[in-house]
Amino acid sequence: MLLDIASTTFDFPALLPYDDLIKQVAEYVYHYEPQSVRAAGHARVALIDALGCAIESLKTNSECAAFCWTYCARNLSPDGFKLPGTSFQLDPAKARLIFLR
Repeated sequence: MLLDIASTTFDFPALLPYDDLIKQVAEYVYHYEPQSVRAAGHARVALIDALGCAIESLKTNSECAAFCWTYCARNLSPDGFKLPGTSFQLDPAKARLIFLR
């Protein structure tokens, strides 16, 4: 039997509303149109660099690795998203709640 996502409601614990600043940043990022191909390329490189730094931290910083393993190991999902730099596949909804704490 397939799950009908359109008619399914998900019961998440009550969350605090986002701050206005977070809402503004999200709106800006979501609706931003790059003014040039070069600017978009620089943004892409910056994102890849940030991911690289995060992955390196997982490999070289024991406190960072311990934090990640502690919180992520409890939220594994075979159909989840792959957390870069790890072997974890996380349930997206549960992982979102973990990192908002």
